Amino acid sequence: MQRKIIILLAALVVAFMFVGAASAATPTNAKSTVSATVPTGPQNDPAVTSSGPMVAWEQTDATTGRTNVWVKNTVTGNTQQVSAMPTDQMDPALANNYITWTQVDLAIPGSSDQIYVRNLKTGNVGPLALNPTAAQENSAISMNQTGAVVVWQDSRNINTQIFWKQIGAVNTGTAVTAAPGVDQTNPDVDGNIIVWQQAVAGVQKVFYMNQETLATGQVNTGSSARQVDPAVSGANVVYTQGSGFFTKIWITNLDILQLIPAVASHVLFNGVLVNSQNSADISGGKVVWTQITPLAVQQVMVLNLNTMNAALVTSTGVNQFDGAISNGIIVWTQGNTFFNAIYWRNTLNGQHGKLT
Repeated sequence: MQRKIIILLAALVVAFMFVGAASAATPTNAKSTVSATVPTGPQNDPAVTSSGPMVAWEQTDATTGRTNVWVKNTVTGNTQQVSAMPTDQMDPALANNYITWTQVDLAIPGSSDQIYVRNLKTGNVGPLALNPTAAQENSAISMNQTGAVVVWQDSRNINTQIFWKQIGAVNTGTAVTAAPGVDQTNPDVDGNIIVWQQAVAGVQKVFYMNQETLATGQVNTGSSARQVDPAVSGANVVYTQGSGFFTKIWITNLDILQLIPAVASHVLFNGVLVNSQNSADISGGKVVWTQITPLAVQQVMVLNLNTMNAALVTSTGVNQFDGAISNGIIVWTQGNTFFNAIYWRNTLNGQHGKLT
C-alpha cells in the first residue's frame, strides 16, 4: 500500500508541470521601508498578489512574542514590515500596490481591532475606516472599475456584518446587506462580487452580492450541508462544504446560477488521495486548497479549471496549509522542524522555494 501511495504522489508531482490616514479618508505618510531584517520565528497566513509579485505574511518574533505583518517583493527582494507601530498585526490581504491587515489602534485607549491599509508604492499608511467602538477583522481587497475596494467583518451593530469601502472614500464603510440576528463572517471580493458566510436555519451558508447590479443570494441552495470559507474570482466561487472530516471543495459559477441553478454547483475535485479538503482560494483559472491525505498529512493542491488537471504544489512529507493564489503565483505555510515558514511557487515559470 505504501509503495502505491508513493507512486501516486510521484505521478501527481509530474502532473504539476502541466497545471498549467491619520483619518479614515486619507492615510498619512510613513517610511517606505521600516526594516529589512526579518526576525526569527514562525510565519503564517500568507497572501499574494501577482503585482511584483509580492507576498505578505504574519511574522512572530520568537524573542518578543509580537506578531507583525511583513511584505516581500519576490523580484527585487525588498522586504519590509507594513507598519512600525508597537502592536500585534495579523491577517494580511494584497491587491496591486495595496495591503490591508488587522491591528489594535494604540492611539485610542480601549480601541478594538481595526483594519489598516498601506499603499506600497507611495508608503502612505493609516486606518481604513476608523471606528474605535467596533471590532474589524478578516479584510480582503480587490481592484474594480473605480479603484481598490476592501471588505471586512465589522461588529458595530448587534451582530457582525460584512462592510465594504473604496480606499480613499470619506466614510466608514457600507453594509453589504441586512441580516438581522445573524452574524456574517469570512468575506472575500473580486471586482464587483463580494462573498461571505452566514447562518440559515442555524447552518452556515455562502452568499454573494454584485455591487453593480445589487443582486444578492445564496450560492448553492441545492444542499443542506454546511458551507464556509468562500473565495471568489470572476464568476466562480469556491468554498468548503460538509462537516468534520468529511469536507470537500465545491465551486459555483454565478453566471450559470442565474440561468440554470441546478447545474451551477458541483464538487471541484474527487481524484486519488482525497480525504478532507478545506481552505480554498481561486484566481482566474486556477484553484488551490488544503487536503488531508490517507497518511494524515496536510498538502496544498492546485487545479487548472480549463484542463481539470490537479497536483500537489510540491512533494513533501510535512504539513502544508493556508494556500493562496494570484494569477499563477501560489504561496502556502509549511510546517518545518522549528518554525512554520512561507513557501511560494510560480506555476508560469517554475520558480519556487522558501520565501525568507
